[in-house]
Amino acid sequence: MMTAIKKVPAVRFKGFEKEWEEKQLAEIGGIIGGGTPSTLNKEYWDGAIDWYSPTEIGDKVYANGSRKKITPLGLEQSSATILPANRTVLFTSRAGIGDMAILKSPGATNQGFQSLVLNEDSDTYFIYSMGFLIKKFALKYSSGSTFLEISGKTLGKMPITIPNPTEQTQIGNYFKEFDDLIQLQEQKLEKVTNLKKAMLEKMFPKENADVPEIRFEGFTKKWQAKKLEEISDKIGDGLHGTPKYSEDGDVFFINGNNLINGEIIVNNETKCVTEIEKSKSDKLLNGETILLSINGTIGNLAFYNKKNIMLGKSVAYIILNGVNKRFIYAYLQSSVIIKFFNDNLTGSTIKNLGLKTIRNTKLLIPLNDLEQQKIGEYFQNLDHLINQSQQKIVQLKHLRQALLQKMFI
Repeated sequence: MMTAIKKVPAVRFKGFEKEWEEKQLAEIGGIIGGGTPSTLNKEYWDGAIDWYSPTEIGDKVYANGSRKKITPLGLEQSSATILPANRTVLFTSRAGIGDMAILKSPGATNQGFQSLVLNEDSDTYFIYSMGFLIKKFALKYSSGSTFLEISGKTLGKMPITIPNPTEQTQIGNYFKEFDDLIQLQEQKLEKVTNLKKAMLEKMFPKENADVPEIRFEGFTKKWQAKKLEEISDKIGDGLHGTPKYSEDGDVFFINGNNLINGEIIVNNETKCVTEIEKSKSDKLLNGETILLSINGTIGNLAFYNKKNIMLGKSVAYIILNGVNKRFIYAYLQSSVIIKFFNDNLTGSTIKNLGLKTIRNTKLLIPLNDLEQQKIGEYFQNLDHLINQSQQKIVQLKHLRQALLQKMFI
């Protein structure tokens, strides 16, 4: 005799034992569509009523102010509806199905939504957190010839399993704290990223200047103009053509997309070649080499490490000589250099940064090696903080996803 499977999640807070209840989505609240006032009538627009489109939803937990606003007359002359704050979970039903946000202040949407206006006994953050299940259902049952869309009627028939309001609230509060932690890390990342961007502008000379705006104490001499080829042993690029890939190869074939945040990143899509194939374009790279993406994606950077790699034509190598590599690595990210690169790209469909342009790139170099070192270390520390924050965010998101799978049915 088969034992009935209990309707409970794999992970649960202490003190809750009752089985979760099966319902349809429409039973926990109303499902409300939106509408668009005529764009030909100016009296309908630039009012004070928030009016959301699907492209505004998905990046943040809360929707707290739309890009476009409508007037009360625009609301009246369309099928848009004012949705209540804190009880509404916006849900995009087309043009990217399944993006969600909690409405933080009253507002309306266009017709690309089927939003959930929840009953009083439904916890808003609990329902928002189970959005991954609602999205899965919506994608499965969406239809349409021009673009996929799910109707409010179909969405309302989604079977869901939910606990009592008290347990909903505890789960909702738990994931709110989790999301707040992720948001805090994202704010830290943004702060350090903005600091780096600002200091790249101030710690390298602007156009027509011979010293930067900000310097470390004790350094006063003018910087010396040099072309990149003057401080390099060699500048070149990778293999022009397609190598013979090998499933048994132990050499990674690298293109510009493999250069991320100073590192050579390999993944399941990175193809391999053999040592014999690599020898056709071996560049004798060393620890003073900077790699730069030059075809299609322009400007990605990485330091060469001891990974066994072969470069494709979308990657240039710059083997430095007599200059601090961390200093040059940071310098190549400054707006002056990026502008010079962008002003000298070739190609109409796919842009290309030529080796001649790289060789002729004008830099201003501190004559004092210690000043180069201090600048390089400063940006190295910022990059370390940025990478730490990025890794923390990834870890938190992975953990959140794992918990979602275990704490919902």
